[in-house]
Amino acid sequence: MYNNNKYLKEAVRLFCDFCFAGEGWFLRPETMAALLQGCAHYGSLGEEIHGYLIKHGFFPSICVENSLLDMYGKTGQLDFASQFFRMMKFKDITSWNTLATCLVKSERPSEVLKLLTDIHTYGAQDNIFPDFITMLASIKACSNLASERLGQVIHGYTMRAGMISDVFVQNSLVDMYGKSGRLDLAEQMFEEMPIRDLGSWNSLIAAYGMNGNGISALQTFAKLKKSGIYKPNEITFASVLSACSHSGLIEEGFEIYECMKTEYGIDQRMEHFACMVDLLCRSGRLEEAEAFIEKMPVIPAPDVWGALLGACALFKNVEIAERAATKLSALEPNSNVWRVAISNVNASVGRWEEAEKARAEVRRSEELKKGEGWSSVEVKGEMHRFRLADTSYAESETIYEVLNGMREQIREAVTETVTAK
Repeated sequence: MYNNNKYLKEAVRLFCDFCFAGEGWFLRPETMAALLQGCAHYGSLGEEIHGYLIKHGFFPSICVENSLLDMYGKTGQLDFASQFFRMMKFKDITSWNTLATCLVKSERPSEVLKLLTDIHTYGAQDNIFPDFITMLASIKACSNLASERLGQVIHGYTMRAGMISDVFVQNSLVDMYGKSGRLDLAEQMFEEMPIRDLGSWNSLIAAYGMNGNGISALQTFAKLKKSGIYKPNEITFASVLSACSHSGLIEEGFEIYECMKTEYGIDQRMEHFACMVDLLCRSGRLEEAEAFIEKMPVIPAPDVWGALLGACALFKNVEIAERAATKLSALEPNSNVWRVAISNVNASVGRWEEAEKARAEVRRSEELKKGEGWSSVEVKGEMHRFRLADTSYAESETIYEVLNGMREQIREAVTETVTAK
């Protein structure tokens, strides 16, 4: 009870009472497993309990080991969690699913798919086969990789295994096809669903948004409201606003933003504020975007200022860029994202000395390699990975030439649109 209610201190106190109350008290594996579930955000405490378990002979115990696996995964110690998983003498499907879920949440999709292969290779020997949770993690991994080919393989398996009727699996497939750029398959999946929940609608709206089809996203949103079965939630509005942002639908975006509170009584959250800033930035309305940020009822997240700073490079606005960079440097002093962005802004207006100075700071920063993210794209069945400001790729020179050309074309197109209005 204590652990389920997140009263971790009380749970630990009871644990100590059990340990030191004297003869007659003992702890069952189920008790230890429950206690470990409450340590997901307290890594050091979980490690101490792990030591207690070893000392008092709680191994082997699948329920205890699965809880340890979950605890190490959720505290960011995934390498150790993977090692611990390999050392487990006995595993059940929960063991496999726990590691797969932690890997997905930590954005390590390739390892998830490797794990799926291992289940078929090694798990089958112990009569262990993928279940719904396994497939959800696998589909999510394909979504993160934007791999249509692998996604279709997983889709086929869910059909053969009789899991395709699960609404969560279907929603995940809609999301996966959307992220892979296959709107036709996402729409087909949605239309063929015998039963839909709100997540189904949200997945399709998000798919339209990420592919720049804002009109279809708005039409789907209208159908959702007309059906009267489900009320839009925070996720729905975030997806619709994102769709408006990616499609340049400024007026429609503001209408959706306003109706959140007036029609549905939903308070805007950080993700909604970020969408509105992005909407204004993509349209070249940087002054309005900055004013919007300054009026936000909460402290803006780094991503919000980052969106404004990134747009400043596109529209060559050094003045706003410097103010945004100052805000970001206070929020994330060790991050290189804002340093790279301010360098790009200076370079866009020919301030090469200032641009090189910012780049020099990036090179000196110890966080350069630690904080880098990466993106991937599948081309003709081959996966290509890129990091921030990556020049190691064989075709990087050509890629940057194309990107710079696209950036200039976008800037000119937006400028013409704004001027025409």
